Order: sequence, then structure tokens, then C-alpha cells
Amino acid sequence: MGEYKLLPTILFNLVETALVCLLGYLLGLDWQSILVVLLSFTVVRMTIKKAKHFKSWQKCLIWTTAMFCSLFLVCSIDLFLSVLLSAFAAIIISGHADIVDAYQWSPHIERKHRLRAIKTLDEFELVVSQALLKPKYRILLRYLYRDDYSLSQAAEALGVEYPTVKAWHGEALAKLF
Repeated sequence: MGEYKLLPTILFNLVETALVCLLGYLLGLDWQSILVVLLSFTVVRMTIKKAKHFKSWQKCLIWTTAMFCSLFLVCSIDLFLSVLLSAFAAIIISGHADIVDAYQWSPHIERKHRLRAIKTLDEFELVVSQALLKPKYRILLRYLYRDDYSLSQAAEALGVEYPTVKAWHGEALAKLF
């Protein structure tokens, strides 16, 4: 039974890789440049060991095609720059680079700072319980503000996708204080 589910995944990955290579060829790149960009992305992604996967094959194919199209266009200008951007793209796709976490772009900045200023777990639990939050929101806030998880790590721990956790985070912060 496990091999049956693995076969479509392997076939999709082979077809997707072939389409990416064909895209590079259609953009006028030589095969060496295509392989260098593809392998640099793949090696960095494998090294990080935390790949982001989409549930639908259509979304995966669209994002992969768009990303490699942009990398191949940069490659037509400079191969070294394209390799650097391939590594950067692999880090971003892995979820290790979250610009929202990095720059605190959010309408709830003051609430975030107030939560981080809470020193004790009891005080934190009191503030969260007074807000009458859903249990999943309480767990999320604990992960983010007590356990210092990133949004990506919290999504993985909760078993949901990143956009879901981001939405929950905004809803939970809106009900605090």
C-alpha cells in the first residue's frame, strides 16, 4: 500500500523536474546552467531538511514553475547570481526566512511587545485565559511567546499550514488586552 502512494509522488516529481528543465531550455539557457541552478536549489533545500510541501499538485507546479522561471531569467544575466538566488529561494521556501517575523510587520505590534514582556508563565496564562480565546489560539500564543517558535515552527507543531497559523495569530492578538 505504501509503494502505491509513493509511485504517483515520484512520477509527479520526475515530470515537474522535466518541465523545469524544459522551461530553462525554452528560455535559451544551456544545459549546464540549467543543471547548476536546479542542483544548487536542490542541495540547499536537502541540507536544510525542512521542505515546504503544498497539498495540491497544481499549486506546487505553479509555484515551482514561477520560481524557476525567475531563477532562469537571472541565470541568463549571471550564473553566479542565479546560484546565490537559488540558495536564497531554497531557504525561503523551507520556512526558515519569514519576513513577517523578521520585521514585525503587523497591526498588533504593541500587543506582541506586551506579551513578550510578561515574565512568568502564570501571568501569561492569566492574560490569555481572560481573553476567552479558543484552545488552539492559546496553544499558538504559548508556542510563539513562551516557547519562542516562529510562525513556521508553530504551524508544523500544530499540524496546519502557515497561512492558517498566520490568520489564527492575527485573530488571537486582536482579542488580547
